[in-house]
Amino acid sequence: MDGQTFKATGKGQTQLLNVQDWINSIEKGDVPDRLSRLDELVDSSIGGLKEQMENVMGTQDLVPLFEFRNLGSVTVEDGTISSRVVSIEQAIMNYHKDYANGKGLPRRSVNQTVI
Repeated sequence: MDGQTFKATGKGQTQLLNVQDWINSIEKGDVPDRLSRLDELVDSSIGGLKEQMENVMGTQDLVPLFEFRNLGSVTVEDGTISSRVVSIEQAIMNYHKDYANGKGLPRRSVNQTVI
């Protein structure tokens, strides 16, 4: 992940952010996370939901929301969109089930304030 870098140009400046630093900012509980801050230079579409969280399926554990973009070529016409959506939803549900007990994931308590 260290080799992957985001680049944003706007407001008279250019900034870079590598993926590992972004993930570290999420784990630390930075609000907004580093990628959301970087996107403020462009159009602020990343992180638009601000501090909105959701529960891990079947638990009261709060986790951040993620939006998945550019998942490859899927179209209604060739019939792949249905199977692709089902496979993505299943992968997300499996992730929720695998991590429902909190193993290996940082957790933010319901009452924790992030500054």
